[in-house]
Amino acid sequence: MDANTSDGSRDNENRADQPKKKTFLPPGYVIMICKFCKHFNNAKDETGSRKSSNCNAFPEYIPSEISANNFDHRMPHPDDNGIQFALFETRETTPEYFDALSDDALKEWVLGIFDHLDRSRRLGLVLPPLVEDDNDEAIIEQLERAREYSVYPLPYIHAPYFPPSLIDKLIQQARERIATKSNQMGKSNDQR
Repeated sequence: MDANTSDGSRDNENRADQPKKKTFLPPGYVIMICKFCKHFNNAKDETGSRKSSNCNAFPEYIPSEISANNFDHRMPHPDDNGIQFALFETRETTPEYFDALSDDALKEWVLGIFDHLDRSRRLGLVLPPLVEDDNDEAIIEQLERAREYSVYPLPYIHAPYFPPSLIDKLIQQARERIATKSNQMGKSNDQR
């Protein structure tokens, strides 16, 4: 995306004839991070309506924990087929309603979402947990705490809902990393 024009092109002719771009979206307007991803499917059906939310990582549908920004998909999700968030490269892959925004406003919006996800991960409100030094024991501890949110979703309380199956998968991944590290340390000690 080029900061010179809204469509990423370098053609500055007739720039004065174009309407000025807005630099913000309405306050409280929540956008899932997927809308800024190059893997997001922004296709429309033959009637012009947007197809269901899906992407290369989730061809059927994007899980609710990701679309609600309760899972930071810059990190691997157990069911994402090895494809994570990647920032869009051109304006062609973003939804039409972003056309009213300048490139700088879009970048600011994305950075704001990233900051929100990082802060929420540190607090255990967004998965996967963000801990110092990728400490898998601390990650498991936070995931066990997140299980408390997963009793049932409460539509009238703004609290994240984490599907228990997702938490179980993430805990299993952390335990596998611990076992791998332990095995690697055992092998290095044996070689000495």
